[in-house]
Amino acid sequence: MDDVFALSAEQRAWVEKTAGEMSLERKVGQIINVTLRWWESGREVDSATAAAFDTCQPGSAVGGGPLMTWREVRAYTDRLNRLVEIPLAFNGDWESGSGLADGTRFPSAMGMSAIDDPARAEELEYLAG
Repeated sequence: MDDVFALSAEQRAWVEKTAGEMSLERKVGQIINVTLRWWESGREVDSATAAAFDTCQPGSAVGGGPLMTWREVRAYTDRLNRLVEIPLAFNGDWESGSGLADGTRFPSAMGMSAIDDPARAEELEYLAG
């Protein structure tokens, strides 16, 4: 079977070794996607979040709240990654652009459809990434 993750032999060996050493609890943690509420914690990692990360060691996280600059997001995600043994996969629901204060904003899906120009909407979606 082809490697769908396109890992090098060294990376694949690390994954196999790490997975082989993980307890069932840690493996379950890897399928947990934590919703981050950084707007309630002053953009800091509060004690409840730190305790939850220590307990379940989640594999991924989705964040949101007031727009932050990419530097603020990077600093926050770095702090979160220091709480886990395996780096987190971060994800988001950014249909209006990057979700960053210093990023480009685009119309919502409804706004895109109101353009009434499929070629222009496709171009904007391409630019949004």
